[in-house]
Amino acid sequence: MDESMSGAMLCPFCGSGNIAIVIRFNGPGQAVKCQRCKAMGPKGKDREEAVRSWNTRDGEEVTEGEVADISDRTTRG
Repeated sequence: MDESMSGAMLCPFCGSGNIAIVIRFNGPGQAVKCQRCKAMGPKGKDREEAVRSWNTRDGEEVTEGEVADISDRTTRG
């Protein structure tokens, strides 16, 4: 799977595809955040790392399944 910014999986908690990249205020980095249930993934040094971390489930990176297009959604959080 291409680890692009638009390759983020749906929210593992509520199943929503309404997710965005957020710029973290508590230090440098970015993370993926569900706009529906407010779940936030681990912080990454950039968008690609944030998406890769979001796509990791129980220690293993997810390589297939539905993805949400978040390439144009960035918020501050």
